[in-house]
Order: sequence, then structure tokens, then C-alpha cells
Amino acid sequence: MKSVKHRNDTFEYVIDPEHYDFEVPCRPFKSEAERARMVDYASRNWTNCPHQPGDTDPSPCHSTYHFDDVAIQRDHFDRSFQGTNEHDLVAAIGAAIAVLQDKPAPPPFSIKDKKEALMLLTHFVGDLHQPLHVGSVYLDPDGKLVDPDAAHAVEPNSSTIGGNAIHDQNVNMHSEWDDIPTDIGDAATTELLAVAQSVPPSRGPIENWPADWANRHDPGRPSCVRRREFPTPRSGPAAGAAESAMEGVVRRSHRLSLGG
Repeated sequence: MKSVKHRNDTFEYVIDPEHYDFEVPCRPFKSEAERARMVDYASRNWTNCPHQPGDTDPSPCHSTYHFDDVAIQRDHFDRSFQGTNEHDLVAAIGAAIAVLQDKPAPPPFSIKDKKEALMLLTHFVGDLHQPLHVGSVYLDPDGKLVDPDAAHAVEPNSSTIGGNAIHDQNVNMHSEWDDIPTDIGDAATTELLAVAQSVPPSRGPIENWPADWANRHDPGRPSCVRRREFPTPRSGPAAGAAESAMEGVVRRSHRLSLGG
């Protein structure tokens, strides 16, 4: 979606010559028809979110569907916490599930059909298991941890933008975690499948599953506040990233394939 641009009230797919890396995950959607599908989705989900007064250049609404910014000081997900909203990652997963159940997507989401809903759900469940996509680090100008819930508001300059503002040498932490470790490979191993199949299924109404998934990567341990997801610089972040990535692959694979 980063290649979909909004210019003069029109939307188009534009390859950025400075960011060919944006195209790597989009190779399965390289045809004109699939790129048109992305443009259509982005155009329907660009200006539909509420924005702060005076925000003359808001980000695309759909960009907010990929994360929740619950402070890492919290030990669970709750809609009352700062950093959550009605168009965040947990809400987006719920909207995709609703469409797959033949229900309308709640506002502000615009999901055309079940194919689009399934594609979104696959992506969003992957997002949810990425570090710093549910829990967020807030820092003051001196780099000290701050708590937006204590102040009952998020100071804009304290946001680390999903790890994009935290650097490990010259690489931001978001990019480092997004990279799939080469030792994982392109296909699931027998061992990986066995671990995925051992993950307990979600219980209760399916409408509660998105918040439940946000609360845990594994039983009894909240995903929002796992401190090893925020390592100190050069304390082994590559190894930590690989471990977190592997756990995410296992758990999202299980949930997508076995319905929970």
C-alpha cells in the first residue's frame, strides 16, 4: 500500500525508485488487476478516519489499521488505554472477521468482499504478532520511558512510531524486525508445523478473539509488555528479532490455519 499515492483527488500505484524494497512483498500482486485492487482499497480507506482538528495532511486511514499503541507499561490490551482507537489493529481484525461472517464492516472500515476481508485478515494477524505492533514505547526528549496513561494523553513527540524512531546503528527497529531471518527459510519445517499445531485454540465468541490475541502470544503471557521486544542497542537485537519472528510465524500460522 505504500506505493499507492493520492494526488489531486486521484489515486494511483507509483513505484518509488528510492524504495524498491516496498515492491518485494507485493510481487504476488504485480499484475494490473491486483494493483488496481490495491488502489481501490486504499482509495476507500484513505480519508474515512476521524482526525484531530487542524490536521491538514493526515496519514491514510488504512495505515492505522496495522498497529495498536498500548504503552509497554500495561500488562494487557484494553480499549480505555491511550494509543487505542476504533480504527486500530484490533478493530481492523474484528472488521475483517465480520465481513467473513456475512456482516457489514463497522465504520470507518470499507471492505468490499470476502476475498478482500481474507487478504486483510491474513496480513493483520501477521501484524499483530510483530514486535511493537501492539505494545508501544513512549520516550521523552532525553530518551527516558514515559507513560501516556499517567498523563491521560499521548504527547505526539513521545511516540516512537512503531519502532521506526528507535535505531540500532543505522537500521530502525521496525525494519529490523520486519526482515524475515534467512535461517527461517521460505517453507515451514516439520518442527515448525508441530509447534504451530500445539498452540491452544482460542475460546469464547469469535468477536473477542482479536483482543485476546493482542493480549497474548502464548498462554498467560501478555504480548503488549514483553520487555525483550525492546532490547537495548546492540544487546543482541538480531537474535531477539529472529526469536520474536519465529514465535510470530508459529502463532499466526496456527491461528490462520486452525481458526484460533
